[in-house]
This record gives sequence, C-alpha cells and structure tokens, in this order.
Amino acid sequence: MPHPESNNDSSTISKGLYDLDLPEVAPDEVPLPHPEPSFALQMEHALFLLKARGPDFYEKRLATMNPEPFYIP
Repeated sequence: MPHPESNNDSSTISKGLYDLDLPEVAPDEVPLPHPEPSFALQMEHALFLLKARGPDFYEKRLATMNPEPFYIP
C-alpha cells in the first residue's frame, strides 16, 4: 500500500536558495508533550557517552590535533 502524500515530504528538493523547506504547522496543531529529563537520566546518558568512546579516545584525538592552528608566515 503506497504511503499517502504529505505537505511535509522531506524527499523533495527545493529549487530556491533560501527555501528551508520547514514543516508546515496547521493552526490547530501543537507540539507533542516533551517533559524535561531527570538529573539521574542525564547523568546516566553522560556516563554512557563517556564509556562508549573507549579508554584511549583522548590520546588519539590529541595526536591528530594540530598544535598550532594559526600559522602566520
């Protein structure tokens, strides 16, 4: 069964340079409820991100960084 067409079709390519192709919101539409995450949930997410990087992430990143980003001859 084909998917019904929508005004918010993200597969179309805009021809205008400044056309952002933002979703169209009807006057009777409201955003979905989005409660703020708890502090414990934020800490759990931060811990996950830190563990997911690996123990030598910062050493590898420092090795690839340019120590002098601004070079004036």
